[in-house]
Amino acid sequence: MIKKHISKKITALAVTVVLSAMSCMTVLADYTYEIGWSFDRCPNCNEDVAVWIQEVHKDPYALGDKKCTHYKFGTDVDWAKRIITNYDCHECNYSWSEEETIYYSECCGSDKPVIPANE
Repeated sequence: MIKKHISKKITALAVTVVLSAMSCMTVLADYTYEIGWSFDRCPNCNEDVAVWIQEVHKDPYALGDKKCTHYKFGTDVDWAKRIITNYDCHECNYSWSEEETIYYSECCGSDKPVIPANE
């Protein structure tokens, strides 16, 4: 009976440690969207054929921050996000990609000053 309680406590502790570690890790996952078929012109066979389109959205990354333009305190963070669009021609099996970068800003300001935790 005591062994069961101890093993349950050890298991619960192990699960807690693993979940805590996972919550602190940065998730590096790209998002892939299968857009579907399109009848675009293939640059290889130069015909209007069925082309499969897929978008891969890369995780955004911070470019930097600047003083907030909306509030008295805080910063605005500039972000960039890459989107890669993959095309596959059904007729000649030719594949090509196009890449674009989207830039946007996120407001992280407030009207009240943020007091650091160590003060």
